[in-house]
Amino acid sequence: MARLDGHLLETPRSNDHAATAALLARAGDLLPEVVGQGHLLSGDVHAALFSAAIVGAGTAECAHRAADRAEDELAAFLIGTGATRPDGATSRTLRGWLVGRDVGSVVVALRAAGGAL
Repeated sequence: MARLDGHLLETPRSNDHAATAALLARAGDLLPEVVGQGHLLSGDVHAALFSAAIVGAGTAECAHRAADRAEDELAAFLIGTGATRPDGATSRTLRGWLVGRDVGSVVVALRAAGGAL
């Protein structure tokens, strides 16, 4: 599994994919904690990705960039598998896909997206 530190997050594309894959998998682990007992909100996916990235990113800015890249990869994966259609911005695409989803199905998608990289 790729290390999630500031150095790795800023290295060439092949390492970017490894870091993003690890980030997606870790976010899948964290998402149930982020959501807690409440309803799944569209910002919860970014919050889980950010929480996974901040551990080794060094700065909040690096963690947000890594979370944004991971969201882009998740959206591309969902579009590529036919699970959703593009809806302009990544955030709208993910928001539309998340409607009516439970935490478990989103965890599965995060892990699958990471495994596809």
